Amino acid sequence: MNEGERSFRESTIEGIRKAHDAVRIKLDNLLRLKISPANSDGCLLSDERFKEENARLEKELKDIDSQLINVDERMIQAS
Repeated sequence: MNEGERSFRESTIEGIRKAHDAVRIKLDNLLRLKISPANSDGCLLSDERFKEENARLEKELKDIDSQLINVDERMIQAS
């Protein structure tokens, strides 16, 4: 793998990891909001909305993980 390919791979992986971290933060914030004492009556976030958002973010996280795996596989095949 030449230097340009290595640099491209590293920057691609870094971007994917940043996206992964951003989604993890969103999931953590969603959970914090759900369990917040201010949400004890569900006025800030209903159970249904929590389930919808959590499912959407979990899917996004799986998609990002798949992207990371695909980058690794493409780079192995290119070697």
